[in-house]
Amino acid sequence: MQELFNESIGLFNSANTEQFSYRVTPDSYEIQGYEQLFYFFGKLLGKAVFDRIPLNLCLNRSIFNALLGKVTPGDYSELKLFKHIDIDVANSLSFI
Repeated sequence: MQELFNESIGLFNSANTEQFSYRVTPDSYEIQGYEQLFYFFGKLLGKAVFDRIPLNLCLNRSIFNALLGKVTPGDYSELKLFKHIDIDVANSLSFI
């Protein structure tokens, strides 16, 4: 688990908050196989919770909200994640 938080992998980095915590790196989608790594992280985290194994992880509040299924408006503040979508919004809208 600790190796997934290594900054050389690039999945997580430290958040800019008053208290130390990890957040998902905004550019983590550029890592080859990032989906499998996050899936693996979820499996490890789920197994630890199921077996009541305490983990020494300081996860960001947004990660906890995602795990609980809660969504806040601040979760969508990083719109650069959608910059790879190539769509002409002005021509695809129809108000008929």
